[in-house]
Amino acid sequence: MPMMISGHLQGRFLSMLSHLVRPMTIVEIGTYTGYSALCLAEGLADGGMVHTIDIDPYLPEMVHRYVERRECWTASPCTTGRR
Repeated sequence: MPMMISGHLQGRFLSMLSHLVRPMTIVEIGTYTGYSALCLAEGLADGGMVHTIDIDPYLPEMVHRYVERRECWTASPCTTGRR
């Protein structure tokens, strides 16, 4: 299965969209490293939250490490599992 990741250009685009909309809630399906979720979180409204969903049970630990390094996102619910 191929892994996906947003690059710098895609990340800046997602951040710009998020800053324009100022969402309260963001839902990301397919987390991988969490980079795109972090970019989207830059534009969250005060009190907003990002929810990420992925089927890989090993991702939440890795994503949490990246999230801890960022000040713009203090909560990182990452749901894993298969239906």
